Amino acid sequence: MNHLYKLRTPCFFKWVSLFSPQNHLRFSKISFLLSLKQPHIAKPSSFHASGAISYGKVQPWEEEILTPFGNTVARKPRGSHRCSEAQAALLEYLYATRNLPFIDAEYISINSPCYIEKILKKVGKDEQVRKSVERLFRFDPINEFEPFFESLGLKPSDMNALLPRGFLFLNDEELLMENYFVLCKYGFFRGKIGKIYKEAMAIFRYENGVLLSKLKAYEKLGLSKTSVMKVVECTPSLLVGDLNSDFVMVLQSFLGLDYNWIEGHLSESNSYNWRQVFGYHGLFKENLFTKEEFGELLRNGPGFLLDGSVENLLPLIEMLLRRGVTLKEISSLFFQIPRNRAATFLKNLKQNLQFLVNLEMRDEDIGRIFCLHSKMLGSFSLKKKWNGVLTLLNIRKRRLCKIIKKDPNKLKNLEEIKQTYKVFKTIEANFWERFDYYVKAGLNRKLVTKMVEKEPRGMMMSKDIMEEKIDLLINGLGYPISSIVSFPAYMRYAISRIKLRFSMYKWLRNVGAARPMLSLSTILACSDEVFVRMFVLRHPRGLTVWEELKKTRSFMYDNAVYSILDKTNINSSKDENYRHFDDGKVKKCFWVDSIKWNENTVKLLLEVSLFVLKSEASHGTKTKFRVLRKMKKVSKIMMERGCNASPEQCNYKLCNLLLRYKRLNKILGVETSCNVVENRDLLNSVPELTEEMKDEVRKILNSKTFLYQEMHLYQNALRESK
Repeated sequence: MNHLYKLRTPCFFKWVSLFSPQNHLRFSKISFLLSLKQPHIAKPSSFHASGAISYGKVQPWEEEILTPFGNTVARKPRGSHRCSEAQAALLEYLYATRNLPFIDAEYISINSPCYIEKILKKVGKDEQVRKSVERLFRFDPINEFEPFFESLGLKPSDMNALLPRGFLFLNDEELLMENYFVLCKYGFFRGKIGKIYKEAMAIFRYENGVLLSKLKAYEKLGLSKTSVMKVVECTPSLLVGDLNSDFVMVLQSFLGLDYNWIEGHLSESNSYNWRQVFGYHGLFKENLFTKEEFGELLRNGPGFLLDGSVENLLPLIEMLLRRGVTLKEISSLFFQIPRNRAATFLKNLKQNLQFLVNLEMRDEDIGRIFCLHSKMLGSFSLKKKWNGVLTLLNIRKRRLCKIIKKDPNKLKNLEEIKQTYKVFKTIEANFWERFDYYVKAGLNRKLVTKMVEKEPRGMMMSKDIMEEKIDLLINGLGYPISSIVSFPAYMRYAISRIKLRFSMYKWLRNVGAARPMLSLSTILACSDEVFVRMFVLRHPRGLTVWEELKKTRSFMYDNAVYSILDKTNINSSKDENYRHFDDGKVKKCFWVDSIKWNENTVKLLLEVSLFVLKSEASHGTKTKFRVLRKMKKVSKIMMERGCNASPEQCNYKLCNLLLRYKRLNKILGVETSCNVVENRDLLNSVPELTEEMKDEVRKILNSKTFLYQEMHLYQNALRESK
């Protein structure tokens, strides 16, 4: 047993090897000096390979913390030094006693948390953890393969069947360690070698030079080193036996594409049967695509042609052919499959089409829905089976088929179908009477039908309430009857809410703080908080009028609104104005005209805001008070320069400019945005931009009030002030 505690002086070249760039090293918290206890040796900085192994939960001695970048890392609490002491003892044993290379010894000691926990349980609550662990290693030989396999990424539950029988020390398995070092030197990450060992144990029995020659053979096919590593990590069986002919044929079916294309479309979570993949390629090329179409499909990056998700295609294609869908229509489906979630898309599509089959929908209707809405059908999954859906909706198959044929998008929201069907069952008796009332009010029958489809609950109210709301819309608010078609939800709002909102809006319009004839949805659909922020606060006395209107309930009468204005103590100042109304009354109001922003006023706003922002940077007050004070100063300075803009108007315009600035940078990036602003012709050459994104960028750049350079300076100053 004396060989278990053999110490040796660390070689200088071992330390030099730590700085090798191919090892991807970073600093370690374990000091090598502590493990050797030799005071005459200088204190070198120790390193270990990055990327600790984790099984999805934090160990007992760790806690999770959130970094500023949004990810979580594990750190050891201050009082938990037992783990570090045990790791140092294991490092000393593997490196100084068992002559294992320092990089591997340190990696094993750090990335075997379950084994460390097992050792700590054997030691118990002894305060001198390190000495106890050293004593344990000295007099009770350990199975070195347990921490070794755990550091390779294997779970403790998988180790029992993989542990070598009759061996305790790593150096006794010379071939295993030799092939392990070959993989490490080639570039494989140690934490992924465990999967290779589990699925292809035979490659760790190769003689010297055999494993490396097999890796080089795949490089000669045209694959890069990283591509070979990715393929082997996904399919370790490729290294067993001779060169895998099925894999070679799959590469040859790429039709002139770079073989490294395969690297970006393999997933370690999937298993690949290359014989089956090659069979699928031949099937698609012979029956569904021409040679040019198949090459275009590969260039677009369909990973589903490599993984197991293609298995869902065969029964799906068979189902569609039975419904009269042509092969050409089926081939167009492949170009609509999302790149990153092909398996989920195909599974959803198959499930939803089977749902239509179970409803006994006609074959031609199923084929038509597939051709027109295949992308929609693959974007969601039904939470219930077809019979559960019928029970939920309390509806018959034939009726549900009619609803789906009329609008297949209803499948996305079954609750909407349930609500619609419930409404029509409720109003079935008096439906046509209410329908005719809308027609008599001046609406076309097609418009009424469209309105009822959007908002069926508008037909549930009594006829008296319908008459009152329509009379209020036409005679009280002054809107045409056609405005209800674009916003049929108007009919389900309470009359008190309608009168309150429009009383406030009418007052704001009279004092010049709101535009005339805003849409019904703009005034009614928002919440009270949003309405106050968007409309009421536009006028200095708007909040007072709003509160008085809610108290008095004197809606829609100008005299009541003027009486409320008289109660508010409007002090005389240089900003007072006189407003003349149609009834001959003249009222004194404090208000600010709605400003029309142009290039000069926006440039002035940004210059003043930048000046105020820098002057306010030294204050330590809370953010909301800083913003309020800043906007008041900006408004005051702009008024002195002849631009009458209230603090609310300045703040609203600044926020709008910031939103457009951030949106432009999100689409193009900061550097590309600067180049496109200087030369707009470069927009057409920006890759990976859809036409919708390009139109959005052009719309932002064509705005006369959007000054990118000034906004860039303001955004940088705003970031520094925070």
